[in-house]
Amino acid sequence: MIQIEAQDIHVGETKRIVLTPTDETGAAVTLQAVSVYLYRPDGTLASTLGLTDFTASGGKYTASLSFDTPGTWRVRVEATDQLNNTEIEEKQLVVLP
Repeated sequence: MIQIEAQDIHVGETKRIVLTPTDETGAAVTLQAVSVYLYRPDGTLASTLGLTDFTASGGKYTASLSFDTPGTWRVRVEATDQLNNTEIEEKQLVVLP
């Protein structure tokens, strides 16, 4: 469900995050709510995105994230569809100097 625009992320860059919510059959679903939490390597919260921060098109939800510190970052996504099914997913990203 979580995709980040590029493999190599460097400090100061802004990258697109793409959410592609699907049901158990792989069919696209419409999100009712989404919260994205971006944590710095020291564990502090860097930013939070909500549904209004995303652009929806073709079953994908796209927004931008910026990285100001090198190290391993954590992205946590909590997404709820129109049937009130909630999915939580986390991904770690390595940000290079």
